[in-house]
Amino acid sequence: MTNEQLIRQYYDGDEAALEKLYHKNIGLIRGIAKEAAAEFNCLMTDQHHPNQFSAYTKTILDDLCGEGALELLMRIQSREYDESRAALTTYIYPHLRGRMTRWLEQNIGCMALSKNEMAAVRQV
Repeated sequence: MTNEQLIRQYYDGDEAALEKLYHKNIGLIRGIAKEAAAEFNCLMTDQHHPNQFSAYTKTILDDLCGEGALELLMRIQSREYDESRAALTTYIYPHLRGRMTRWLEQNIGCMALSKNEMAAVRQV
């Protein structure tokens, strides 16, 4: 079943479709979390197991995945998504990435800056 079919089911009153949609998109959320963590130099391997992430990285990825799951559910529940305009993954990607980036900016020791100020810092 596609994302769009699951969303239609949810909009038609099937609450279980929302959970199925979440489980179907865990890989997307995890992939975006890894991208965001890499951008902030948070992807570190375990020194004893070079093929595994460190405990620090695993904790950050878990937190980012939690943020991503919340954003996905909030966006679907808000009913803002219009499947005639874009696929769900295209629509949700910038929302997930933005929420994860904001979480990293607030929790990884960056300065507390507004969105516009942080954009200026990134350009420099």
